[in-house]
Amino acid sequence: MTRWGITRKESICLTCLTSPTPLVGMKWGGSCTILRDFSPIALFLILGGLLFVWGVPYGMLLWIRTLRTGLPTPTGTIVLALVPLILGFQLLLQGIVLDIEETPR
Repeated sequence: MTRWGITRKESICLTCLTSPTPLVGMKWGGSCTILRDFSPIALFLILGGLLFVWGVPYGMLLWIRTLRTGLPTPTGTIVLALVPLILGFQLLLQGIVLDIEETPR
């Protein structure tokens, strides 16, 4: 109990509600929930999805631009499209594998 009569649980909820980032805390269903169980699976799926979704359209944009102009795309630019695509795909696969392994039999 603090000097203002707020319990520790209520102060955590106030911290969640005033937090500038949604990953620190959120309010769902009238109770404060801090993302304590944020697992590597969620991180792999979110980050992998973002990287994959970035790599595919960027690679397609480069490909279309090369077809229209007839000029070859520099190798470094191709790598900027392929690295997020491959890394995102690998993270998605690893997230799916971890999710399957974590499922009770």
